[in-house]
Amino acid sequence: MMGSTDSSGIALSVHNAHGALNIVHTRLPFRYGNARLVACPHLVVKAEVHADGRRAEAVAADNLPPLWFDKDASKSYPQQIDEQIRVVRWALEPLEGATGSGFRLWQEVQAHVYAKVRAAGWPDLLAAFGVSMAERLMWDGLGRVLGRGFHEMVRCNLFGVDLAALDPSLKGVDISDVIPQGPASTVWARHTVGLADPIYDREIEPGDAVLDGLPQSLAACLAFYGYRFIKIKLSNNLESDLERLAQITEVMLEAEAAQGQGVTIRCTLDGNEQYSEVAELEELVAKMAEHERVRRMGERILFFEQPFARDRALNSEGLRGFAVFTQRFPVIIDESDATVQSYSEALKLGYRGTSHKNCKGIVKSLLNLGRHRVHEREGGLGLIMSGEDLTNLGPVALVQDLAVAAALGIEHVERNGHHFFQGMRHVAPQDADAALERHGRLFERRGEIRTVCIRNGQMDARGLTGPGLGDAVIPNVATWSGWEDFDAATLM
Repeated sequence: MMGSTDSSGIALSVHNAHGALNIVHTRLPFRYGNARLVACPHLVVKAEVHADGRRAEAVAADNLPPLWFDKDASKSYPQQIDEQIRVVRWALEPLEGATGSGFRLWQEVQAHVYAKVRAAGWPDLLAAFGVSMAERLMWDGLGRVLGRGFHEMVRCNLFGVDLAALDPSLKGVDISDVIPQGPASTVWARHTVGLADPIYDREIEPGDAVLDGLPQSLAACLAFYGYRFIKIKLSNNLESDLERLAQITEVMLEAEAAQGQGVTIRCTLDGNEQYSEVAELEELVAKMAEHERVRRMGERILFFEQPFARDRALNSEGLRGFAVFTQRFPVIIDESDATVQSYSEALKLGYRGTSHKNCKGIVKSLLNLGRHRVHEREGGLGLIMSGEDLTNLGPVALVQDLAVAAALGIEHVERNGHHFFQGMRHVAPQDADAALERHGRLFERRGEIRTVCIRNGQMDARGLTGPGLGDAVIPNVATWSGWEDFDAATLM
């Protein structure tokens, strides 16, 4: 018997959690929705996790982006950062001194954070982020104490997850059955094409060129990394979107020809909450089919991601004709997946999938995969769990997110941190070098930048089965700002 258990999980406790922040700068601006990102704080949270009579240091990390968790444009970026930090600190409050299975503690964190966030009038998605940081610490620390990787922890249910406690329709669905028998050894990288990104090198103004040896335009990225999957941001400006899609289609076909016979590049279209009704999507796909240069892209679309604003995406009154549309072109939720109930509501409306992001929660993704199993058993249309990110960076966030994605069996994952940011320059050189040494298949050195390694469009995940969430290198943050005295106004 391995230690004491609670709800069939290993009892654990979390102590001395603390956070530190450092500013990371982009290598080129990144536009999504109404945001234009050139710098943001990177948050690292550490804690001591006790379990089975032992203890280990645990870590979780993420960027703090503007206008994603909260789309309220009236809030300044410093205010948004302060609120993101606050919800993470709220999530850690119930953990100090408490003991229980990871799942039971996660439930307590959930109740605590969502109550405080709703009382403050903030969005549920922000609450999900705070909960996710506490959850990541528990998964990571438990795995490091026990010497177990994430996939093994799920298959043996060491966290004690009870799916039926979250959704009674999943009674009888065992947590070990919702993920593959083994984690994926490789994961395809899906490259994001932002609204302001150059398609060809010739479009780059001399003053905007990034001279670091890494590609900048879409055409250069496809040639350099050998991508087979791309994600295209849409603006819901039909004329400009069609022209941009025509250029991207041209580049995709050129890359397919260059990569060799039998290569097909697939794409996803990210509406970024810019659409107000189904008719706008129907018009887009109709015009794409009529457009001589864009028609070929229509054959390559895997799904649309979160086209509708989160405040109406799960409102049936605004989705007339949606179920018919999604039979032809699957639509998934992303920002709307803000609570453990959200995806169940989405499926009833005709959505065909959701996204996994560590920042939205790991238990939630396991729950959603359980819903997939029930849906498949009942003969429903095939469902999608995509992998998306918020410009994840090593040595922690990228490793942990990819380790979970590989364990969940996600085939391709949006990866853009290495493209829009400067690798691991936000951590000390010795920590970046340690990440290269520990995860030599996943990271590589390109000039002065230590960055993710992508070969023929794929990332090697074989080294991510180590203890915790991928056995990420824990960086030294002694010179960073503690979250008690971090001044978000420095970004203005």
